[in-house]
Amino acid sequence: MTREDHDAATLALITRYVGQILPCQRDMAAELGSTGTRVNHSIARLQQQGKIRVEGLGNCRLIDVLGVGFTIPRYGNREVATYQAAQPEPVRLESYSCGRCGARNCERHGAAIITTGRAGGWALAAGVR
Repeated sequence: MTREDHDAATLALITRYVGQILPCQRDMAAELGSTGTRVNHSIARLQQQGKIRVEGLGNCRLIDVLGVGFTIPRYGNREVATYQAAQPEPVRLESYSCGRCGARNCERHGAAIITTGRAGGWALAAGVR
């Protein structure tokens, strides 16, 4: 089976499972009469070609067949009826300002890095300058 034929067969298999739990890579390979590595490469090529969009890895993999719908991921050994994509983490801003007076590039006290996450609290508690 050529690369293009394998990609087409993989896409057809994934499309058949839209709205259902996608089998693991090993089971997909058995259905196609192929290997898991070859299935994985086909999925990567289909994603590069813009035919599918993949989120997650392994049993948590969710595949969006563009224009058709989503497959449902499997988490461990239990089936999941619904899937909600994780919200992206907000951008963390960094401010290079003085920890004592708050002025930027303070020559009197020296600049300290303050971040908006856990690292910021740690830096303030440790007195990092």
